[in-house]
Amino acid sequence: MKAPEGEGLSDDTWTQISDQLISDIYATTLSPEHYDQFMETVETYLTSLRSRKDARGQAPAERHFKTALTLLETLGRKRMSGNRASAIAESAPGPAIILDSDLSITALNEAARGAIATNMPRLADFGVDPKTESAVQNAIDELTKDDNLRVVPLTGAWREQNGCALLSKVNIDTEYLESGVRFLLTFSSFSLNPEQRKVLRQAYALSDVEVDIAFGLIQGLQVQDIAEQRDKSINTIRTQIKSIQKKTGTNSIADIIRLFGALLANLTTMLQHSDLATGKSAPNVPLRRSALTLRDGRRLSYSEQGAEAGTPVLFAHNMLYGAEWTPSALFAAEKRDIRILAPSRPGFGYSDQLPNQKNDAFIDAVAADFCELLDHLHIERAVVLGHGIASIYAMRFARRYPHRVKALIAVSHAPIWKDKWLKDLPVRQRQVYTVARYAPQLLPFITRAGAALIRSGNHDRFLDALTWDIPADEKAMKQKETYEVMVRALHHTIQQGCETYCRECVIRSKDYVDEAQKLTTPMHIIHGLGDVMVPPSRIELFCERVPESTVTWVENAGQYLLFTHWQHVLRKIETLG
Repeated sequence: MKAPEGEGLSDDTWTQISDQLISDIYATTLSPEHYDQFMETVETYLTSLRSRKDARGQAPAERHFKTALTLLETLGRKRMSGNRASAIAESAPGPAIILDSDLSITALNEAARGAIATNMPRLADFGVDPKTESAVQNAIDELTKDDNLRVVPLTGAWREQNGCALLSKVNIDTEYLESGVRFLLTFSSFSLNPEQRKVLRQAYALSDVEVDIAFGLIQGLQVQDIAEQRDKSINTIRTQIKSIQKKTGTNSIADIIRLFGALLANLTTMLQHSDLATGKSAPNVPLRRSALTLRDGRRLSYSEQGAEAGTPVLFAHNMLYGAEWTPSALFAAEKRDIRILAPSRPGFGYSDQLPNQKNDAFIDAVAADFCELLDHLHIERAVVLGHGIASIYAMRFARRYPHRVKALIAVSHAPIWKDKWLKDLPVRQRQVYTVARYAPQLLPFITRAGAALIRSGNHDRFLDALTWDIPADEKAMKQKETYEVMVRALHHTIQQGCETYCRECVIRSKDYVDEAQKLTTPMHIIHGLGDVMVPPSRIELFCERVPESTVTWVENAGQYLLFTHWQHVLRKIETLG
């Protein structure tokens, strides 16, 4: 339904539009796939509401938004546990299942699901005999907060291959659920190839014989079995086990099994992430995740990407595009000695929320978090890079802490805004920002409905709506690296819900030119000539208003410039850093 033009909106037409919206609100609550139609109706409703002379305070559908939000949250509480458990299982490289304390299977990944022929699996369906099942139960009972890994030997259990099961405790709690402790069981069929053998030898200065004995223990062999297999005495094997314990700092055979089981599982994971184009094993992507407890007790999750040392880059992520760079960009950054520090802002990823803050105070708090991260890492100064709307956060950091800034870069955005530009935005962005600008009280439902669409597995539909009719962005999304980073980015955005995303929609729709004019560090902008979300004309206007700014234009690039044309970004970092 398209909004009638002009102010002469009849009561019948207004009632029809309102009724359609109410219908779509509840349809979207029950079926996330209805989201696209719902967003079109919302835009029609708001446009019509603004055109009515008596529109002040008149929003008859608002109470339905509140009711539907309550329903959506209630449904989310029931689904979130299963979704999180499934997501944890899918993150494992091989077959993996989620168990409760009674050994009932509550979730499993595709690798495990594809190996069985039943819709209601039990451990026995994976070849786990009663003796091994008892060992799994004992391992669960032994798990503690500080010792959260057990290795259970599996002899012939998984696809008739020797290996082991790695068991760890996971928490699927959300803010809505009661205690949700579950147990992740991953199956690994180990073979000891030359590369793995070399790593184990070098890690602990082990001999080939000691590596073989440790591997035998992982497979569930007893000391006597190993002695017979190697045609040695039991005392000789025990002496060699004591040597392994001394070199590895372990105190028992169980400790050896835990240590080497975890090491071999990680090695197996590394080898399973191969380059499909060449058929060769790809090196590990240089991305290291960590967390910092801030002075106020909040958790700040961050990653270090690229080089482990070198030119530090403080990277402020865009609200929908996540904190990760593409693997190709990270390999190049590593070679160029560029160290990218990417904190997740409060409420994104696994960084704690920062509630009860007005928007300007929130931006200040984020800048303070960035400063505390640099202190934690003993970094005096960094190149500060804001991606998309995070140019606002990068600019605020440069304003508050100019002595910590080597250079200031903005990619695919400049902190300038005029309400008249709203009508020129791409469809989905226009719909969201219309709500943010004129009906922010409706944002919680709209963003939660979008999150429900993503969590239901329809992230492709969500991405298609973002790139529709934007040639440069549609082309970018066909690149495997860009697509995969963006899918992860969407989940990074909605990991804890949508409160921060709602806030940032409002932050995005304000103008910050006055603040930019007070910068003592000039802003260098890297921008795509094919960007429809932020047309080049707006960047030119920003540079006119803030003449100390400079811009690098990139042909054939749109909003995803950082993922598709990262060479220009790394080159600018090298020049300024």
